[in-house]
Amino acid sequence: MASLHWTCSPPGGVPGPIYYSWSQDNLTEIDRGWVIKASTLEELANKIRVDADNGGLMQPSILAETVKNYNRHWLAANMSTEAFMGFHAFNAKKITGRDVIDFVEYRRLTAQGKPVDEAFMEAVLAKPKGEAVR
Repeated sequence: MASLHWTCSPPGGVPGPIYYSWSQDNLTEIDRGWVIKASTLEELANKIRVDADNGGLMQPSILAETVKNYNRHWLAANMSTEAFMGFHAFNAKKITGRDVIDFVEYRRLTAQGKPVDEAFMEAVLAKPKGEAVR
């Protein structure tokens, strides 16, 4: 979602101020034709293909394959991180008394875009025995 604090130059040499403050929901930019909205990847690819700035180069199958590949890589990275954290919890059972992590909290924090830092790990990993949960 765009922020009111972000600015950028309008696309395609649109006359106006040097910087433009985007609407919070991008609806203004959709109405102006600066953002293309579609319900499916195929519909988006077809709208991009007929856009004058694209020159007919967009192929729906290529867009679909690119998004599929990106999603596959994201899923692999996410699963790798979850596996690493699960192995850590299993290996730390003698210290914590638990061999699981809070995967619901992990996914909630990930969805919020939180950095994986000390606070993140503290929120999802089991606490050492005798330590109160904050």
